[in-house]
Amino acid sequence: MRTLLYNTSMKNIVLIGLPGCGKTTLGRLTALALGCEFFDMDEYIEIQAGMTVAEIFARRGESGFRDLETRAAAYAAGLAAVVAAGGGVVLREINMRALSGGLVIFIDRPPEKIMNDINISPRPLLSGGAQRLYDLDRERRPLYERYAHAVLRNDNGPDGALDQLLVIVRKNL
Repeated sequence: MRTLLYNTSMKNIVLIGLPGCGKTTLGRLTALALGCEFFDMDEYIEIQAGMTVAEIFARRGESGFRDLETRAAAYAAGLAAVVAAGGGVVLREINMRALSGGLVIFIDRPPEKIMNDINISPRPLLSGGAQRLYDLDRERRPLYERYAHAVLRNDNGPDGALDQLLVIVRKNL
């Protein structure tokens, strides 16, 4: 599998989807299974900005955060890694043009499962609670589907999702 990943023009495996859908968890597990690097765009943004995502939103607004996200997407595009993209990366076409050189996988997790599984308090875009997550799903789903090379339905836990993700990788790399 490692040979496939590094001997292909599709350098990255890019995970996209709603906040809390499992991009970071599955990304870490996939990188471990493939023996390659893991890159979390939100973590990178926090390190570069010297503040949390919530603080960035509070001080610079969503637009300021999106500018940092665009820089992170450009950086991630040059890696050979499993990339957990931010939930809103699809909002700017420039981000997806940069990342589409990799295998883009939409992690499709039902909003009701996300709400049952995560703490939404550190997530600025989910401060509106469950309704906001449903709104994000309605707004972004067409973009996730548009940019994805493959879709992984994540509704049975990380182990089952990891198995499915590795099957998708094998079929597409």
